[in-house]
Amino acid sequence: MSSIVYVDDKADDWLASLPENVRQTFRDFDPKEEAKAAFEAASASDLWVFDFFYSDDRTQQIALDEDNGLSLFQKWRRLKLEERPPAALVSSDLESAVGSDISPGRGHILAQRASVEWVGEKSQATAEFLVGLADASNAIQKSIMAITSTDRAGDRPLNEEICLRLLNAPKESPWRTSAERQLDRARPPLLSSVSEPQAKARLLLAWLLHNVLPYPSFLISAQHAAARLGLKTESFALLSQAEANDLGRMLQAARYEGPLAASSPDKWWRAGIDDIVWGFSQGKVDYIEGLSAAAGAVPINMLDIEDPVVVSNPDLVETDEIASAKDCVRAQDEHFPPDVPPAWVKLADVRDHADLAEKVVFEDRELLNVHSQ
Repeated sequence: MSSIVYVDDKADDWLASLPENVRQTFRDFDPKEEAKAAFEAASASDLWVFDFFYSDDRTQQIALDEDNGLSLFQKWRRLKLEERPPAALVSSDLESAVGSDISPGRGHILAQRASVEWVGEKSQATAEFLVGLADASNAIQKSIMAITSTDRAGDRPLNEEICLRLLNAPKESPWRTSAERQLDRARPPLLSSVSEPQAKARLLLAWLLHNVLPYPSFLISAQHAAARLGLKTESFALLSQAEANDLGRMLQAARYEGPLAASSPDKWWRAGIDDIVWGFSQGKVDYIEGLSAAAGAVPINMLDIEDPVVVSNPDLVETDEIASAKDCVRAQDEHFPPDVPPAWVKLADVRDHADLAEKVVFEDRELLNVHSQ
């Protein structure tokens, strides 16, 4: 069973509201009365969780004079250096804790600012996610120890191969090499840079939470998968749940089943989706005809959009909408990882939001002038 060390001066205010199966994962400590015991327990835990505020007073003077969850985390971090498990910051007043200039849909940026892996409001949904995060940390540690015990030192797999194993990439899939190539472009963490399994789990989970899951990468959302296949999202949703036909089984094989899969929106291996597209494109029959035959009794509804792209809102958070690239431009800000493609935003949104226009990539800025004439 995974374990969470939770530091909060009023832990029961939140924990008492949680279901027993969620609450039992948390081991809570008072930061003022049990600081030493908390740190000792933290050394063997799968996840650290800190309440931000230890006082109801939000004045600047209190912020200067008193410790809070973030300052305590920094002390623990300094003592453990890089050999620590993942950490999360929670609060019933998250805006006061970490600011309001970032959209809630981009919480990973707030976590990066605080040097933790995740931040969130105190709620049951947050608690359930944290249990999932602790479970993922625990599972990764066990997998790492299994890999270490079975692989001989002189025959140690490359970092990308270890990451593929930890992410549960299908071993026998024809697209595994493509997945490894795409994963390498996403700059996975060098797990050998730390020694403790806890720390290796943290590196992998931080990368997933901050650089991979929020963006289209070697893992893609249902909307991106549908667009690449040329399907309407409703049709893709039906097919991705169907196991009684060939296409459904192909999609099931490409579904991401690794760490955090159960706690996050569904993702698919991009290499797996592209392999399906390539296979039907090279078939003896027309692409749509091949898809329809493989779908069996499940109806196929194709997109009637030229050059479909997944649309992001003015905050650069992806939506469920798919539109034509001719009606959009690409935009990004300083928070996008270098390997991640820019978001697609609608021209209408750019005209309505001056700050969004500043984020349009250089190559597409001339399109703003063309469409404004």
